Amino acid sequence: MMEQLKAAVNSEYGLTVSAIKPFHGVWRLISAQGVFCLKRMRCDSQQLISIHRQICQIAGSGFRGLLPFLTARDGRPFMIFRQQHFTVSPWLSGTNPDFTNLNQLKKTAELWGRLHSVALPPDLLVLNPAPDPWEELQAKTRFLASLPARIRDHHNPNRIDRSLATWSGHFLTQAELSLKYLKELKYDVWLTGSAARGFCHNDPAPRNIIIHNQNWYLIDFELSRIGVLLNEWALLIGRALQANCWDYELIAPLFESYRGCRNQATEEFKFLPGLLCFPRAFWRLCSQRFEESLQWSERHFQSRLWELIHAEPQRVKLLQHWFRELPQK
Repeated sequence: MMEQLKAAVNSEYGLTVSAIKPFHGVWRLISAQGVFCLKRMRCDSQQLISIHRQICQIAGSGFRGLLPFLTARDGRPFMIFRQQHFTVSPWLSGTNPDFTNLNQLKKTAELWGRLHSVALPPDLLVLNPAPDPWEELQAKTRFLASLPARIRDHHNPNRIDRSLATWSGHFLTQAELSLKYLKELKYDVWLTGSAARGFCHNDPAPRNIIIHNQNWYLIDFELSRIGVLLNEWALLIGRALQANCWDYELIAPLFESYRGCRNQATEEFKFLPGLLCFPRAFWRLCSQRFEESLQWSERHFQSRLWELIHAEPQRVKLLQHWFRELPQK
């Protein structure tokens, strides 16, 4: 299979690849023209074309943190091999940031602030848009409400399923409080009006950031879409807090770093408590188990659930800065 893949890359891109080496879910291409990254993408053709156009526009504006895909000989930013889509991009060697290091977290916030400050032309803002965030939150809340019955009807529910059912009420309370808070602030109205939209990477994890020659780059655009910038910022804040035991004191310096690059975001921050209150990690784990039916081992599911539950007291303590009525489990 590797020899066939190598021949396809050489043919599609005009490269002279001598070796393909697996590396953390991608392949490292060694070629006469340099070293490249080959990645299998779950996006369809139209999504990849849209993402590539957006990345090229952002790179052309002077933002150095994104690398466009190489274009194949037919002009497309991908190739198709065995009915799957693959992209090729320059290989970056470097390190990933440490999300427990405040200085590196502030640099990460600056990176997203600079990315979110790039204005895309109107024709690109309508390409490959994310689903409506308000409708998504409502749908996710309905899913959480359905969990006890879903688990009860599940064939031979085991200890993990019973634990999820036990915790579902706790997290459903948070989801409903999130919706109530956002509704009172007219978040749904804001989304249809003045909400700033732009390119959202949508997976702000340390593994997707490369520090190369003191420059910071984002990689892996599989989840990238046009979306509401605040929602991605809230996702990054959530990841940072999770890595630091949900320390409330972390929020202010990250705000300042982000706002220093995108000061128009100040008014949006009033929605942040409601977005952080939504139990995204619990919803995601349940969705992976009951909707996506991922073929994980029971040990892996158990480990993910244990990590989530172990951190919940610290997370609730943070949320109680805004929602004093929120009970502990």
